[in-house]
Amino acid sequence: MAGLKGTKNKPLDAIYRFSEDAYPGDPASWTSQLRPATGINDGEQYLVRLFRKTGTAIDGDLRHLLDRGLRRIHRVLTSRRARDVLVEVIEVVEDEHEIGVVMLRPGDPLSGSAHRARTRSQQLLTTFGRQVFWRNMERIAEALSLCHDAGIVHGAISLHTIFSHNDDVPDYRLGGYEWCVQIAESHLDAGHEDLRNTSVISFRQDWMDIGKAARTILGMDGASAPLLSSIEFKMLDRLANPPVFQLFDGRTVLREIKDVIEELDRVGVGSEGELVLYPSRQVMLSDLPSLTSGTIPASEAERVLRFAADDLLGPEVRAVPMSSGSIRLVTDIATYIVRPEEGRIGTITAASKRRSDDRVADAFEIKQRIHLASNRVGAQERAKRSGLAAIGWAEIASKKTAAGVREDPPSWYALILLEAYSLLRQQFHIYPVKVVAPPDASSKTVCPSGGGGLPYTPFARVARIGRADPPWQEDKP
Repeated sequence: MAGLKGTKNKPLDAIYRFSEDAYPGDPASWTSQLRPATGINDGEQYLVRLFRKTGTAIDGDLRHLLDRGLRRIHRVLTSRRARDVLVEVIEVVEDEHEIGVVMLRPGDPLSGSAHRARTRSQQLLTTFGRQVFWRNMERIAEALSLCHDAGIVHGAISLHTIFSHNDDVPDYRLGGYEWCVQIAESHLDAGHEDLRNTSVISFRQDWMDIGKAARTILGMDGASAPLLSSIEFKMLDRLANPPVFQLFDGRTVLREIKDVIEELDRVGVGSEGELVLYPSRQVMLSDLPSLTSGTIPASEAERVLRFAADDLLGPEVRAVPMSSGSIRLVTDIATYIVRPEEGRIGTITAASKRRSDDRVADAFEIKQRIHLASNRVGAQERAKRSGLAAIGWAEIASKKTAAGVREDPPSWYALILLEAYSLLRQQFHIYPVKVVAPPDASSKTVCPSGGGGLPYTPFARVARIGRADPPWQEDKP
């Protein structure tokens, strides 16, 4: 894989048979296009990134940058696993009119086909589709981790540099090495900023670019966004804003993505459905801001709403049906009163911080995901888009915890037994006892041993304290 192949006298059309299809490159970087091609001599399937020559000194800079970038990644591609998750680059070729980067056909870029994007968005509405998606993101994270371990910053991750043959199986590959930078370099090459789609070069920025690409693939900013679980939202937020003062490397990302995959495999989010609700105007103005303890002003409505939404997406949300027909939601931070409405939505009519006297004995766990909309219109649109996956709050209000059916946990019995034992042990310090054998050998009797096995009387303890010799005599048979 090194250097420039071909000759200026031999056109690229004489080496490759190019397809009529073409994919545009990233518009934010150097103008290029991707062309599927077949080798005339070997019949191998390739994907060639073509750069049109300008006839100026820029062409020499481009050749130099491409050659150096591919030499950097060559060390990473020596492992078999790297060749499975990274696009395998063969060589750089040129003729009189164009410079091309030749790759073994890794599939098509995710930005290539609008029809395929629509099909992918339909698949992502199902749990299985999102399982495949997160396995694909695991491959991209592993590919980027291999680059970072070699000290290479990618610098241009987007849907133009992620390739796939089929959205039904995990086969994503990471490409776009024309923009990579060696972190050990003391300065960037001239013109390198023209190849990249961002002015920021860092490992952290690479992870942020993956997060942005993931949100774009899922269509999170569109009208048909899939219903994600809380752990999926958390993963997207972690990628969008990686921690600055904590370790956040490839191993950390891969571990967290594996947790997302395991959670989807275990429960299947799509089968559980979603609960949709929105706050009333009064709750939005006063109750929800009070939950933040003054850290978020009431004027910043979006931040206040996000705070409440994150609280409702917590790991443990419990519900208590009320006699009025409303539901009391209890989280780690707050208590929300929800009134069921028509159209499978609910209204938050009151909210307050948790108190020590909150009654949650009859509460049951809410396993469905809770979506908090900003207003009634947003809640109705969300419920309509969710279809049968949206669960009505009236169904939650009708649930009752059967009296006498709940089983007390073993730890409760253990604590009662411990208290009884501690009480008896303390009593035995005051009233020494011994075990005597009754006539019936099948049972034993515990009796006080106040004075050499004498029978206990109400005055025994007083006698032992007041004088050395008890006032009674031992009864003899």
